[in-house]
Amino acid sequence: MVVRQALGQARPRPTQALVIAILLGCTLAQAQPRDTGAAAPFEAERTSGAAPAAQAWSGLDVRQWRFQLRSDLHSDALELRYFGQKNWSDNARPRSGMNLVQIDQSVSMSVGSSAQGHQLGWTRRQMGRLVASEDTVRRMGQIDRGEHAPESWNWRPDLLLKGFSGEGLDWTYRSFSGAGWSWEGGLQWLRLSRLYGRELTGTVSYDAADQSYGFQAQSLQVGSNLKLPFQKPVETLGQALLVHGHIHWRSESFGLSAGLRDWGQLRWAGLPQQVLRLNSSTSERDENGFIVYKPSIQGQNSQPVIRWRAPYTLDVAAHWRLGSAGQFSLQGERVPDFGWLPSLRWSRSLGSLDGALQWRMHQRDLLMQAQWHGWSVALSSQNFRRKAHSQVWTLAYLHRF
Repeated sequence: MVVRQALGQARPRPTQALVIAILLGCTLAQAQPRDTGAAAPFEAERTSGAAPAAQAWSGLDVRQWRFQLRSDLHSDALELRYFGQKNWSDNARPRSGMNLVQIDQSVSMSVGSSAQGHQLGWTRRQMGRLVASEDTVRRMGQIDRGEHAPESWNWRPDLLLKGFSGEGLDWTYRSFSGAGWSWEGGLQWLRLSRLYGRELTGTVSYDAADQSYGFQAQSLQVGSNLKLPFQKPVETLGQALLVHGHIHWRSESFGLSAGLRDWGQLRWAGLPQQVLRLNSSTSERDENGFIVYKPSIQGQNSQPVIRWRAPYTLDVAAHWRLGSAGQFSLQGERVPDFGWLPSLRWSRSLGSLDGALQWRMHQRDLLMQAQWHGWSVALSSQNFRRKAHSQVWTLAYLHRF
C-alpha cells in the first residue's frame, strides 16, 4: 500500500532498446566532431547568436520558448508492472541495504533569453520518494502475506515516504562570469493539489515458537486524501517554495559542476495527520491483583499546519574532453536518507545532432539521449523490458526567435 501511494501504476512498453543503443553509439563513434572549443555539457542548450549579458534582461527579453514532457520512475524492490496490484508483496525482491522508490514526472513551458539571463515558465509536476531498508520491505511483505517465518527475528522499521503534486511558476536566471565560470539559480512556486507522507519507527519482533508478533512501533501518516473522524475544514490547496541552482567551471579539457534541486518547504494548513503507537507488551493489574499483559493501541488525530522539507537532491559531475572522441563525464546524485546514485556518460556531436549514452549504475540501465534542430529526446533501455525496475523518457522542443 505504501509503495502504491508513492508511485501508482506504471506500464512498460516492449521494444528492442539494445538495437537503438548500438545504432546511436556507432553513429556517434564514426562522426566527425564539431570544433566547439571548451564545449559545454550536453544538457546545455546551443548558444550560437546569444545576446551579451548586458542585453539579456530588459524586462523579459524573449528570445526563445521551450516545452518539455518528462517521466522518471524507479523502484529497487519491485518491478514497475506490479504497482497498483494487490499482490505486490508476492513479487517484492528487496536489494541489500537501503531501497529506493522514486517518481518524478513533469510538464513545463518557459520563455526567456537564449543563453543567459532570465527564464520564466509554468510547470506541473508530481514527485514522490520512498526510502526503506531491506528488512523493512521483506518483513512488511511477510506480514502482508500472513506468512510465518521458520525462525524468530527482531526488526527495526526504517521507512520514510514523502510526495506531492502541484503546478505553478518557475523562474531561472543564468549567467556567464568569465574565466570558465557559469552559474544558474531559480525559484519554483507551486500550488499543491496533493501532499502525503508516512514514517515507520520502533521495533517489531516475531517468536517462531508460538508464531506471535511483538510491537513497540509508531506510524505517522499525513495526507490530503486522509479522512479523520470529526474532521475540520482543510485548506483547498497547499504551497511549495523550492530553490534550484547549479555552478559550473570549465577549461578546454576539463570541467566540474555541482547543483541542488528542490530545496525548500512544503506547506499545507489543517492537513489531516494520524499518529498510531502500538505496544504489544503493556501490562495492568486485574481485580485480583494479578498482572495481565495485553496489546495497546494509541492513536492521535490532528490537523496541524504541515511544514515539511521537500525531498531534495544534490548532484556533482566531472567532465573530460576526449578530443575527437567527444566528452566523458562521471556524475553522481545524492539522495538524502539513501545515498549516491552514480553514473557514467559519453556524449558526442555530429553537425546539428548531439547524442549521449549514460550508464546509471544503481538503476542498472542505459539512458539514450539526442538533440536535433531544437528537439530533444531521452529513453531508458529498461523502457523496453517487461520486468523493468526503471522507466525514463523525455520529449522537449526549443524554438528560438
